[in-house]
Amino acid sequence: MNRSILHFYLLKNMKPVLIATAQDKEATGFGHVTVADMKRLLAPYPRDAVLQSFMWVFAPLYEQCFTFEKENISLSAIQDGLLPKLLSGEIKVTGEVTQ
Repeated sequence: MNRSILHFYLLKNMKPVLIATAQDKEATGFGHVTVADMKRLLAPYPRDAVLQSFMWVFAPLYEQCFTFEKENISLSAIQDGLLPKLLSGEIKVTGEVTQ
C-alpha cells in the first residue's frame, strides 16, 4: 500500500497550522517550526480498512493529477519557448487550426 498519498494529504492539510506556528515565532523575519512543535501536533490516523478504502478511491486520482502536473510543466516550457518567437515574428503561423 502506497502511504505517500496519505502523507501528501496530511501535510497539505497541516500546512496552514505549520505556517501559523512559524509566524507566531517570527522574531528575525524567519519563523521556524521545531521538532518539538511537530511533536505537539496531533493528526488522526485511520484504521487500515479505512486507509485501504481511501487508497482504492484516491490513488488513481492522485496518479492522474501527478501525470497532469508533469504535462502542464512540459507544456509551459514549450509555450515559454514558442511565445517569444511568435511575438517577434521569427515563427509565422499559417493555415487553419484543426482539432
